[in-house]
Amino acid sequence: FLRRPAPAARWTRPPCPRTSPAWRPFARGLSVRSVAHAFSVLNHGVVVCGQRIDYAFDDLYYLERACAAQVLAGSTGRALRPVATDLAQRVADQIQGERLQSELFFAALRRTLTHA
Repeated sequence: FLRRPAPAARWTRPPCPRTSPAWRPFARGLSVRSVAHAFSVLNHGVVVCGQRIDYAFDDLYYLERACAAQVLAGSTGRALRPVATDLAQRVADQIQGERLQSELFFAALRRTLTHA
């Protein structure tokens, strides 16, 4: 797939702004080197980035839980319904507004590890 994304119309596109309806993840298939790099990243499991380590750790924790829920839901064999876009946006906004919780949790985790 990474060398020849298919169906091409769904995954590839000429360069355009990410906000454009014509935007696609790839301009073309990846080079052999890029595929090797992608596999090395994929073999590491979930990867997150953040402005701060405590934010990234919190995002990682909840992303792992969301992925587990998705896998469990998919294992039922029933068709899954996507979450409404407005609900997803409200949840994303709520998470970004609760960064104090990320800071407090990570500080508590560090204290636990320091005193272990």
